[in-house]
Amino acid sequence: MLRCGSRIDITYKIIISGDVGVGKTELLRKYVGYEFDQTVQKLMGVSLIVKRTMINNTRILLQIWDLAGGKQFEFLLPTYARGCVGAIFMYDLTNKDSLYKLSELVDLFTKTVSNMQYFPIILVVGSKYDLREEREVSMEDVLSITSENGIYDYLECSSKTGYNTDLVFHTLVSALLKDKKDSNLL
Repeated sequence: MLRCGSRIDITYKIIISGDVGVGKTELLRKYVGYEFDQTVQKLMGVSLIVKRTMINNTRILLQIWDLAGGKQFEFLLPTYARGCVGAIFMYDLTNKDSLYKLSELVDLFTKTVSNMQYFPIILVVGSKYDLREEREVSMEDVLSITSENGIYDYLECSSKTGYNTDLVFHTLVSALLKDKKDSNLL
């Protein structure tokens, strides 16, 4: 656990995007220590959460931008994608349409960041693992999207039970640290 006055070795800007109702805000809330709350209001725009963490003796400050889902908020993605080093794109395991929407968002994102000096690491996350008996999205569906878009990794999680919620962020941040180290940028 980092103390408030602790020195930070590196700061990472990360975005979370996906369709309406896939669980982006609940994943983030669970990661920063809140209990699952089914009554959380839908996000209208963008929200920023800052979290301090430590991995491999590196003190990290995460600026995590939670982008609202829905067609009316798609214009936010290119703006917030600038300067990010990592992105989490979420879909709902029980809603196949949310996977198609994820594919559209990843396309928009990659077009936006393609001319950046550093191409962000992208993690795809299937949410609502606690409802996996109602699954509509097959592993083959997910792999077809991840293989054609340069996705770093794919995970499934449940913000309700906590299954893999920390692992989502640990996987992304560990990849960022490794990438920086391999590039001699750390």
